[in-house]
Amino acid sequence: MSIHPSAIIGKEVELASAVSVGPFTVITGRARIESRTKIESHCQIGNPNGI
Repeated sequence: MSIHPSAIIGKEVELASAVSVGPFTVITGRARIESRTKIESHCQIGNPNGI
């Protein structure tokens, strides 16, 4: 798992083991990110989404 230091990940977010989160990304709510997902910079993902 690779999370950029500037990314904001909410307490309820579920991240699988092989996830990459780019800079200035915000993930909130009960979002679930599946394994082998790459989220580039400046993205916003919120409840109730899954990728």
